[in-house]
Amino acid sequence: PILANPLIKPDTRAILAAKNAFEDFLAIRSDTTLFRLRTAQDVIDRLKFYNVGPDQVPGIVAMSIDGTHPGRYQGAQYKAVVVVFNVDKVAKSIAIPELKGRKLQLHRIQRNGSDDVVKASRFDAGSGTFAIPARTAAVFVQNAND
Repeated sequence: PILANPLIKPDTRAILAAKNAFEDFLAIRSDTTLFRLRTAQDVIDRLKFYNVGPDQVPGIVAMSIDGTHPGRYQGAQYKAVVVVFNVDKVAKSIAIPELKGRKLQLHRIQRNGSDDVVKASRFDAGSGTFAIPARTAAVFVQNAND
């Protein structure tokens, strides 16, 4: 019944924004093989989830994919990729102490893309804290030489 409500019908602007965001995600996926791990062992060795357990921040899913351990992953382009999803209606912050001191920055495609909301995503290396706007998926990368 909610979808039948004519007041929530997407307009041209919303449709184009969704299309552009989808294209940005496809470009990010193409940029590194870390989003295309080949084996179950690669996933076991390289993928890590944070914000789990009874003290988790509701509405946040945070994960990293390691491009250098247990060895350099072919075509990785980065030392690491960190993705933080905020599915809540409000902006959220999460500290991940394990990532403290890392030189993570918002992926260049999101920094230069059409989605102004994701551009507000931040990482503070001093505290290991990510600040993510509402309903946003932000991709951070650590360059191979950092």
